[in-house]
Parts: sequence; structure tokens; C-alpha cells
Amino acid sequence: MRFNAQVAAEADSLREMSAALELMAASAEDVNGDVTFGDKLREQASEGRRRAEHIDRDVSKQRKQFKVVIVLPVMPCLEKNPAKNENMRNIVYWQQASLFRGKNSLMKRLQAEFPGEDLDEYIGLYNLKHWGRRPADQVPVCETVYVHSKVMIVDDRVAILGSANINDRSLAGDHDSELAVVCSPPEHLSDSGSLARQRSLESVKRGVCQTTIAGQPWEASVFAQQLRIRLWAEHLGLADMCGHVEATVPPGVTEMLTDPIECYNSIWFPTAAKNTIAFDTMFPQFPSDDQRTYKQVNQASELKVQDNPVFLHEIKGYIARMPLRYLESETLYNKRFMVPDEVFT
Repeated sequence: MRFNAQVAAEADSLREMSAALELMAASAEDVNGDVTFGDKLREQASEGRRRAEHIDRDVSKQRKQFKVVIVLPVMPCLEKNPAKNENMRNIVYWQQASLFRGKNSLMKRLQAEFPGEDLDEYIGLYNLKHWGRRPADQVPVCETVYVHSKVMIVDDRVAILGSANINDRSLAGDHDSELAVVCSPPEHLSDSGSLARQRSLESVKRGVCQTTIAGQPWEASVFAQQLRIRLWAEHLGLADMCGHVEATVPPGVTEMLTDPIECYNSIWFPTAAKNTIAFDTMFPQFPSDDQRTYKQVNQASELKVQDNPVFLHEIKGYIARMPLRYLESETLYNKRFMVPDEVFT
């Protein structure tokens, strides 16, 4: 992999953040009953070190090139506390049951199919958050970005944009009416990416371009690739107000954005890991892996924002990791719920 030095530097940065969290934990005071702020900081420090080790493994192994990146809302509606709202609990249940909770979820079925594999090497679940300062008192505030678009981009060749959700209501064919557009080059693309350089102008005219995936030659759709680059640049804090890559972005970073595997390994994953630590530390009220019970959710809702410029400065863009342990100790589903399951599935 190119840019190994930069990736290693990101891992070192995560370790430095973890060390800083350990120092903060040493002087932290207890808050709200048995929830200790210092213990939470130590957990975040441990998570930072784990993600640094994950990056190190990715740099050293380099043999696994298959990546699935899923961006979705952290919760359907943050205004409602699932600890107090039964409707919200059922919605959260179905979202988690589809992705990672229960034997029929995507992640559990893959674990059964490929025992011993680290699925983090292949699949990443993410959400978007945004922070700023209140004009009146400059107190930091945070909000989640509700991802409502339905977009799939595959190998920078095919893009699907539509209205359908990934559930029976949209896809079974006998429920909601949906519309989707498939955008792909007008003719078959060879896997070898073998168009000669002298035909590059012709390639552009027919909507394809010569690029790389995982450092290997690849023939991509101009539209699909540019759509992904603009979305990723925005999520990673590398885009200007018009959605284009900032002119101040170093050429090496711009080059990495064109290769989805290299961009994920070198920029996306490290950025999301650092952002998650910073968001969870500074804004503990939001869903996180620390909140595994209703009691912890309620206690976190009472915590104050931690205004630490050092950690806020570390936040780049909007991307953060999905909290996969959120409410894992609770039984979310209520079979007596009046709304039928078909509404959610």
C-alpha cells in the first residue's frame, strides 16, 4: 500500500489521544451514581488503542481488499429517548436486528459463514455528526446528520439512486411505490481495465476513466467515481461549500480519494476512529458504546458537554463509527406492540 507512513502516523495520533484520555481520567471526578467519568475516559482510551492496532494490522497484512462502507443514521429520531419511548425502541430494534444484533442479522450471518474472520476488515458501519458553537455563549453543541438518501456506489462503476429503503415495504413489490435510477457506462467494462492510453479521450466521451482500486488498474464510471469522491470528501471534511475537493487539500490526499480502498484505509477509517473518540468524549449525551442499558442512557442525557479544544480540534468532517453496543443489554422488542412488524420490515 502506498502512503504507509501517513497511515502509521494516524495510528500514532490515535495512541496520543488515548494517552491524553488516560491523563484526563486520572483527574476526573465521579458523576451521577455509579457512572464514573474517569472510567468512561479509560474505556475510550482503550478503544483508541484498539483501533490503532487495527490500523497497524491493515498496514501489515494488505491482502484483504474487499470493503463495504455503510452510512446511516445513528438513530431514527434523537428527540425521543428509547428508554422512555416504546415506538422508538422497536425502531431501534429492527435497525440493529437487520445489521448486527441477533442470529439473522447481516454481521451474525457473516460470522457464521466465515468463522475466525475479523469482519471489521471488510464491513464498516458509520453515521454522521456535526458540531459548532452557540453564538450566544460559544458553548459547543452537536447534532447528528439524518441520512435519508438511498445511494449505493459499487466499485466506482455503478451507482444506484432511488427512494427505496432496504426493507420489505420498499422491495417486496406489493407495498410502497418506489423509483430508482441505475447509472452505469453505456457499454461493458472489462475487469482488466485494458483500454490503451491512446484511447483515453474516447473513454472519457463514453463515460469511463482509467483509475485504480487497491493500487491496481481499474476502469471506472466517471459519474460513479465523482459522486463517491464528492460524498467522501464532504464526510471527511475535505470539501468546499460547493461539494468539491478543497483546493488546499494536499495532492497526495486528492490522489488517495480516487482509489476507494486506499482512501478507506488511509483516511476514512483513521478519521472515523479519531472523530468517534472526540465526539463520545465531548458530547456524552449522544448514543455511544458506553450506553448499554436504559439507566446509562438516562444518566448520559444528564451529563454536560466537555468543552476541550484539543479534542474538538481533532474532529475532521462528520464521519463517526456506529455504536454497535448501544443498548445491547436491553430487550428492545415488544411483541405486544400495537403496530405490526410489517411496518418496520
